Amino acid sequence: MQEERFEESGISPALRKSSLMLRRFSWLNFWIQIILGLVALLMTLFTVGRNVFGQGETGAPRAAGLTETSVLLFLSLAVQIYMAFRAFQCVQTGRRLRQEDPNQRPRKGQTIDFLWRTTLFTFGGLGLAILSAQAVGGILLGRSFASIGAPYSPALAVQVIEPLDIFLVLANVHVITAHSLGLAITLFLLNRLDR
Repeated sequence: MQEERFEESGISPALRKSSLMLRRFSWLNFWIQIILGLVALLMTLFTVGRNVFGQGETGAPRAAGLTETSVLLFLSLAVQIYMAFRAFQCVQTGRRLRQEDPNQRPRKGQTIDFLWRTTLFTFGGLGLAILSAQAVGGILLGRSFASIGAPYSPALAVQVIEPLDIFLVLANVHVITAHSLGLAITLFLLNRLDR
């Protein structure tokens, strides 16, 4: 019954397939970005808040350097939120492909350009997340070396890696995973639509 309605309205099977694919994969991308971004944001805010407002046993601030490197992670999270918005726009594009009036439908070139720009933004967010992961990993490595003498020096006790410091590592992993999955979905859609 629905097949006949589409045939009568002049929407080709290829256009229906493209519309359905855009909507389904864009919704998947949207929820991946939202869920992983929210988890990463909560982890980062919790860790940074503890580092900014908490002090070590010696009165020195905790996690020296980790709060500063979190700026890169926050920038990557901002790009991830924007990617969720773009995924939602892609869902809307898929819906507009079903319109009966051909003048109201986006052209194939417009849709492909939109997906290419999305790919570029995703690469930018992925790059920021990788830089953040490298910075956090380097700081934690330095602190692990400094913590060797921690039992003998109270000043070095602040350098001990605490379990909450690993939250930043996990937050980076979540953001890198979200950007990678978003990139894979966008490239898949580009591959399927560019035929």
